[in-house]
Amino acid sequence: MINSTVKTLISLALMMLLVACGSSGRKDVPLAIYSDPLGAYALLKIEYSDRRDSDWVFLGPTPIKISKSIDFEQAKNVTLRVIRENFQEQSKTWSAKEFIKISKNGNKIFWSPSMVKN
Repeated sequence: MINSTVKTLISLALMMLLVACGSSGRKDVPLAIYSDPLGAYALLKIEYSDRRDSDWVFLGPTPIKISKSIDFEQAKNVTLRVIRENFQEQSKTWSAKEFIKISKNGNKIFWSPSMVKN
């Protein structure tokens, strides 16, 4: 009787540990970023509710098709920005919940801003 109880407790503890380890808040998000004109530099930034904002992360020149691992633990907002010399920079911000919802089931976050000359 004691052996089966101990086995059950150990199994439950292992399952709880696996669940805790698997819920780190990181998700791979597929991104597709274009710009008109192409060749703008794309950047990404995460805003967190605990005030530890990330730095701008350089993603590369447009067009971009990548999968980015993002830490959504306490994330509030996700912002994409494109910049190019002689053009006004363009930004788009999503709530973290909206960003995750769009990217579920492998759907890409697609953004294609039209840039305006200075």
